[in-house]
Amino acid sequence: VIVFQLLNLGILKNAFYKNRSLANMSYTEIEPAPRGLILDRFGKTLVGNQPALNVFLIPNELPKSAAERLTVLETIIRVLGMNKSELEKKLKEEDWSFREKLLLSDNLDPAAIAAIESANLSGLRLEAGFKRSSEPLFVFSHLSGFTGLVGKSDLEVNPELFFDDEIGKAGLELQYDRYLRGRNGREVFLKDAA
Repeated sequence: VIVFQLLNLGILKNAFYKNRSLANMSYTEIEPAPRGLILDRFGKTLVGNQPALNVFLIPNELPKSAAERLTVLETIIRVLGMNKSELEKKLKEEDWSFREKLLLSDNLDPAAIAAIESANLSGLRLEAGFKRSSEPLFVFSHLSGFTGLVGKSDLEVNPELFFDDEIGKAGLELQYDRYLRGRNGREVFLKDAA
């Protein structure tokens, strides 16, 4: 029995337990790919990217005590200029089985960035991203369309998407989404006993 169990664990189920132990000692962060540019026939940029900082609320990382959680939520309301009912509505309407973090703002000004960084709140994370920008004199900017975050239905149609990818929702952004979206990078962090 002992020999059989050693063979079973060491050889037959080796891959299963190896993958399980790797999952326990590592985590992956997604590096979003910048969205492709839309150019005119002369090579002039019609729709491009501007660097932006996004702020996300991550409920799993919020403090356990009710008082500390309230402090985090009050800071969010004060710094981002949201009202309490708006934030509560966003939290209730979000499908947490599908998403693990909630985008609160995708266009922070320097004062808000400084306030969030100095508050050092758990459950609140700043992440670098990109914001779509079109030329101010681009007459047909309505044809270029717009982008938005992936929805649950988008994931069912295309399993390659990640829950916080930005995809085309209308116009050229939607029509050529698979070319403009690019491929996200992944950074794997390994944990040890320390």
